[in-house]
Amino acid sequence: MRRLRKTSLVEWLSRDWPASSKLLEQIFSQPQAILFLVDSIEELKLNTLLDDDLCDDWNQPRPPEIILGSLLQKAMLPSSSLLIALKPADLARGEELEVEFGTITSFYVSFLTTVFRAGGEDSPQCQNVASLKALCSLAAEGTWTCTYFFLTEDLGTHGVSTADVSMWLSLNILRQNGDSITFSHDQVQEFFTAMFYLLKQPEDEPNPFIGSISQLISTCLKQERTGLSLVKQFVFGLLSEATAKTLESCYGPQKSQEVKQEMLKCIKSLSHFDDNDPELNFQELFDGVFENHEEEFVTAVMSFFEEVTIHVENTQELVINSYCLSHCRNLHKLTMCLGDVFSEDSELPRTEKLAIWQNCCSIFHTNENLQVFLLENCAYSHAPMAILCKAIAHPLCRLHSLTVMFMTNLGEGASFFKSVSQIPRLKYLNLHGTNLSHSAVREMCRMLKHPMCNIEKIILNECGLSYVFCDYIAQILLWNRSLTLLDLGSNNLSDRGANSLCEALKNPECHLQELWLVGCHLTPACCKNIASVFMTNQKLKGLRLGSNNILDAGAKELCEALKHPDCKLESIGLEMCGLTSAICEDIASVITTCKTLRILNLGMIAFSHQDVKVLCSALSHADCALQTLGLNKTDFDEESQLLLLHVGEQNLRLSISNYPWIEEEFQIRGLIGN
Repeated sequence: MRRLRKTSLVEWLSRDWPASSKLLEQIFSQPQAILFLVDSIEELKLNTLLDDDLCDDWNQPRPPEIILGSLLQKAMLPSSSLLIALKPADLARGEELEVEFGTITSFYVSFLTTVFRAGGEDSPQCQNVASLKALCSLAAEGTWTCTYFFLTEDLGTHGVSTADVSMWLSLNILRQNGDSITFSHDQVQEFFTAMFYLLKQPEDEPNPFIGSISQLISTCLKQERTGLSLVKQFVFGLLSEATAKTLESCYGPQKSQEVKQEMLKCIKSLSHFDDNDPELNFQELFDGVFENHEEEFVTAVMSFFEEVTIHVENTQELVINSYCLSHCRNLHKLTMCLGDVFSEDSELPRTEKLAIWQNCCSIFHTNENLQVFLLENCAYSHAPMAILCKAIAHPLCRLHSLTVMFMTNLGEGASFFKSVSQIPRLKYLNLHGTNLSHSAVREMCRMLKHPMCNIEKIILNECGLSYVFCDYIAQILLWNRSLTLLDLGSNNLSDRGANSLCEALKNPECHLQELWLVGCHLTPACCKNIASVFMTNQKLKGLRLGSNNILDAGAKELCEALKHPDCKLESIGLEMCGLTSAICEDIASVITTCKTLRILNLGMIAFSHQDVKVLCSALSHADCALQTLGLNKTDFDEESQLLLLHVGEQNLRLSISNYPWIEEEFQIRGLIGN
């Protein structure tokens, strides 16, 4: 269309149908019977709103935008019908045109009812319904069995008569393809598959090849097979009251209420899932819900879900998700991953995208049940970040837990941490994988020192921190009375950083209970300072030092401190720290001496059979208070495994397992569901 300079409506439509110009003039003489279907209008970028330059003559050559504008404004063929298919992103601009926009379902329903009114005037309604049911049965079995070419016997099996075939061929719904019959398009077959569920009656003989509504919804939402997604979307669309009334005017009462109840029952059962179930594809659900757009039904569906996970890749998905989230009245936990949605492109002006995003973020103050928010792998520019920050800082925001993982451009962090400081109920902050600049760390520490800050757990794992930042963090340990867990794992803190933290930990004003320093490039040089913390800080209950090169020399310092009567530590991780058999006796002594130690992780240490005997002797000792030992039994020979099995049978309080707290760590870090 963009390549055309001037053309008439007749010439335009005749370009791909050269012999049709005279026929078109005959058709245009009865405009009330015409249905124009306009698709992808949003891609044309034409000015169709020229009220002062419209045309009412379909034979007069004019610029294409004038012709299209004249159809839209009802200057040309005013009694004809016009159906425009738009992406959801463009519906926001639909009010500019005084035309009725429809979904893809209404597109097909309008077409179907129009051709039936035109082609079935001489046939009774029951005959039309019977013909339609036969076609829908053929379509449904074909879709479920991935069959798209049908032989004469296939048609007969489903009751599609020769007369029916002729009618469907004349309406361009079916096509002759050699000896086979096909639907004119895969979408057409999928639409009639969806219609099957509304026309099917209880007395109809069941077809084992066609899945039920519950199977359809479950298959799509659990991503068990592709190819049914559009069928599912059509079914949602067909269940809207407006669509149901349109169909009933042609084919009598439909089963929409029965299908709707069956669908609600299925979706409710899918809303109760656990970590072992396949992850639900919420975009599949949201696409269907948006297609339906019926307030009562949408609210009923979305109210089933307390947890939602969405991945937004484009503007269309942003519009759909914003609409659906606004109906999630019982939402407790929202996990969101945003792609490059806000870049300049042809979908929608950036200002309108930001308006949609603002509407999406309003959920933080409109939904009183939303307490947990996880934002993953996002690259925000300033504007969308500012909208998010304003939303979470709203006085009605009730978040208890906020996770911002792998955010690539948190920037200076001033607005973000200022907003976080205004969430009074926030207890948990996770910035795992988000690179923090020097100024961002300063802003974070200013937030944590705020008298209204109630954060109890903060995850700074893999945030690009170095020893330079530890002086700031050490100040927090002295100021903040609510902070109980600090995860600094996978940061290059080095011994210098650890020493700064230790000075704060030895101060009686420090209330921290758990410190995780896994993979922080520590060596034996900092272990003396850490050991002194054990003997002076009775509030610290857990220390995780795994994946550091502390070696036997550093471990000996720690073991001596663990045996001190003032040490109240309850768990320590020394896995993958380069320890050898030389440390075994020291560890055994800790097991029988430390009265408070409950969890000891020794994974990936190359103990000999003799070492295992020494450990088992300590574990069987009457003074052993240990409840969990981190050790991989399969790393040892059969005789050593039997010893470990025997001590586990003797000491019923003791559990020996590989990676004893990996699930807890993953949950706290937000890597698996809580």
